[in-house]
Amino acid sequence: MSNLLKYIAYYRVSTQEQGNSGLGLSAQQSSVRTFAKASGELVGEYTEVESGTHNSRKQLDAAIDACVALGAILVVKNLSRISRGGYKVMGKLQDLGVTFIESTSPYDNQLIKEFKFSLAKEEREKISERTSSALQEIKKKITKGELHISKAGNIVRSLGCPDNLSAMSRERATLSIRAKAANDENNKRATSLIVALKSAGLSFYAITKQLNDSGFKTSRGNNFSEMQSKRLYVRHTKLNVDEHSTLLA
Repeated sequence: MSNLLKYIAYYRVSTQEQGNSGLGLSAQQSSVRTFAKASGELVGEYTEVESGTHNSRKQLDAAIDACVALGAILVVKNLSRISRGGYKVMGKLQDLGVTFIESTSPYDNQLIKEFKFSLAKEEREKISERTSSALQEIKKKITKGELHISKAGNIVRSLGCPDNLSAMSRERATLSIRAKAANDENNKRATSLIVALKSAGLSFYAITKQLNDSGFKTSRGNNFSEMQSKRLYVRHTKLNVDEHSTLLA
């Protein structure tokens, strides 16, 4: 009888196109399979292909059931794959006694996992708020009779129906708004994690490794350097000192 640790993999891609083409999926599979091969055996794989706005996770439920039945560990490339539903998912895993880990950061303790879940939830909410606010501002301008020029140079006369705007262009515009919102929040989320890990006594080298292993990226889409991590921490500390000084003044 094998004494190797058993792993059940869970992958999620956001659209049918990604599932068919392998975009995103191959990276998840490569990371999880490499980790599992080095530390145990992969006894099952489950792939979810659906929109991130849907709360139904049939394949995730099946993967969790398999973990219970086989005494296996649930492994994902990144907690963002299961974070929708946040603490509801975490609570279910804990109630069933299922251990879950990231292949990119397998040694996280429970506190760090919960922190990551919290950050993911906050990010989704803020992206939704910012996207909604941006669309409302455009709507106000149109209602007042003002012209709104899109980044592509199109005149927008009504939401969803700008002059000479194709379905593909509308989709790109929506994605652009969401991407901008995500980038605006990226440093805030990274800073929150940096501050928490620094308070726990970690070095900037260890903190930077944790950021990169957790999938955080700079505004240019690159991995964080130790200097960038330190810069965000110093900036956060300085802002807090300045705010405190203002309150005392």
